[in-house]
Amino acid sequence: MNELSKAAKINFLAFIGYTVVLRAIALAPDAGFGAAAMNAFLIVIHSIILISKSVSEFAHKEKEKGQASLLCGLVILLVGMPTCFFAYIMGFKM
Repeated sequence: MNELSKAAKINFLAFIGYTVVLRAIALAPDAGFGAAAMNAFLIVIHSIILISKSVSEFAHKEKEKGQASLLCGLVILLVGMPTCFFAYIMGFKM
């Protein structure tokens, strides 16, 4: 299994995991914007960690791992943030 598919599986499972947990929390009647804000915060932190990891991997001459981490970080950021905010704006309780 190449680095990209392995990194993608691990990171997207983590992304789906915390998103599902926060959506379950958002079903509470008094959840409000807090669950959506927490989801956005976790998405940003997850992406920052992956992008930082890719910089470190590029510095250590691990090009394939660095590319995989960078791509996963950007995709999680580009998919996660709009999903989080559009779901909240559309009234899907997150």
